[in-house]
Amino acid sequence: MNPRGLLSPSRPARTESVIRIPLLGMSVRIRTPPSAGGTPAIVELLYATGGGMPLWRRAEGEIVQIVTGRYLFEVDGERFLARRGDVVCVPGGAVRACVNVTGTGARQQVVVHPCLDATAFFSELAHVFAHNGDVLPDDMAADALKAFGERWQIQFLGTPLAPDARGPQGTPVAAAILDPF
Repeated sequence: MNPRGLLSPSRPARTESVIRIPLLGMSVRIRTPPSAGGTPAIVELLYATGGGMPLWRRAEGEIVQIVTGRYLFEVDGERFLARRGDVVCVPGGAVRACVNVTGTGARQQVVVHPCLDATAFFSELAHVFAHNGDVLPDDMAADALKAFGERWQIQFLGTPLAPDARGPQGTPVAAAILDPF
């Protein structure tokens, strides 16, 4: 990041930190610093195969550009496949989840508006999931996760989507990902 924060280069600097959340198969690169001026938060998310966020809801909306790979998304109960070059618009307040259904790592660039302190959000999320063992809690109501949700005004509503989940017409998603870009 340059001194005034006007440019976020496509290649991370050697000194730039990456936030890792192994339990979710996620690595996070913060592309824009926190801003009191209302600038949206922009984060780059790299998910391992089968990695993804649990089903959750928050007030902020998101614009998700798929940089590489394919993802199964669920937004307010509607499931769909998004692939490289697609843009997914998630309205504020919508229930959402996604999972990487590519056979390798896949990247998203996410614009969150209104802005939140993405560094603090993902750092705290990494801390919460690091203390929940090797699996997500079945009830998603562990004290630390609940406290995190209250602090950031989000609700965790379920576990991450399964990569072999069914699409809207009951077609296995695995069949859909065989389509070429």
